[in-house]
Amino acid sequence: MNVEIYGLDDCKYCQLICHALKKANLSWTSNSMNIQEFQKLYPGMEYPSVIIDGECIGGAPALVKYLTEKNLL
Repeated sequence: MNVEIYGLDDCKYCQLICHALKKANLSWTSNSMNIQEFQKLYPGMEYPSVIIDGECIGGAPALVKYLTEKNLL
């Protein structure tokens, strides 16, 4: 799985996302960018957000749901 996080380093929601990914034993790439830069790449998507294999999953709650449905949590 190719996992990317788009957000800011000091974001509490990004920290929750990292915690969920750690529990699922997944590695990821962090892309630090502000909301304006992110919206240019993914218009209308939630910020911060997780992209898995090119698909925008959403923020922390959506990631937990996704990982649970994939039996990774």
